[in-house]
Amino acid sequence: MSQYESYPKGPDGQQNPYGQPNPYDPSAYGSPASAGTVARPPSVALAVKLIFGAVALSVVSAVIALLTIDDQVRAQAETAGVDPDTVRTIALVTVLVVVVLTVVIFTVLALLINRGKNWARIVYTILGALSVLSLGTSFNGEVIAASLVVEIVQALLTIGAIVLLFRDEARPFFASR
Repeated sequence: MSQYESYPKGPDGQQNPYGQPNPYDPSAYGSPASAGTVARPPSVALAVKLIFGAVALSVVSAVIALLTIDDQVRAQAETAGVDPDTVRTIALVTVLVVVVLTVVIFTVLALLINRGKNWARIVYTILGALSVLSLGTSFNGEVIAASLVVEIVQALLTIGAIVLLFRDEARPFFASR
């Protein structure tokens, strides 16, 4: 019996004369990615899908706004006594900037929520609650039925996502990250 037979063997079958785990074997030290992590619960996966659905509806809402912008611009321009082309340009730029920012922010939050970032869940809850509370405030006098339906469905998706993100089964997922 040689002096090295009492030392532990590495996964490659080689003797380690120093008595320590093989430094090239990641299982010898444990995987930091698997230490203390909790699998994504179905409620979080569904909440992320609802968030993406609400984001898609914000794009639909923007398209409806862009299609009906001429009527709204004409009414606003007559009331204010300004050039309709100027009002239309300002309205188009505003709608496009707001929709792009909304899509980017809520998409990033959804992806971070999907990865278990608790701060993203909180930020989404605050922004989502503000968007639900502002339901209907974008209409001034004339209510476009399609826009109202889209906003109501979007608000319901947002409320559903928030409720799912704070279910008991979701808490350990966010606490472990």
